[in-house]
Amino acid sequence: MPARLIGVIAADQTEEGNTVRNDRLLAVSAISRTHQHIQDIKDVDKRLLEEIEHFFKSYNVMRQADFVVVGRYGTKKAQQLVAQAGKAFEKGFAKEM
Repeated sequence: MPARLIGVIAADQTEEGNTVRNDRLLAVSAISRTHQHIQDIKDVDKRLLEEIEHFFKSYNVMRQADFVVVGRYGTKKAQQLVAQAGKAFEKGFAKEM
């Protein structure tokens, strides 16, 4: 399904004493009529964002890990993270060849 990036929930995740950055990208269906007005994280209802964050916190508690939200960012930051991940992947892939 084609999706449109709308933002990122930035978070630190701690498991077994190790803390890593573990951001969550947010996207909506690019063809959804219901979500066509959502272009950026600022367009998402505040309560819904809180529920999404609560889900990740609760999920991690079940795994005996901590999930601490450190920020919310819009489309531009989400696209930057995807581009950085693509470059890191390509760099790692090139090493394997």
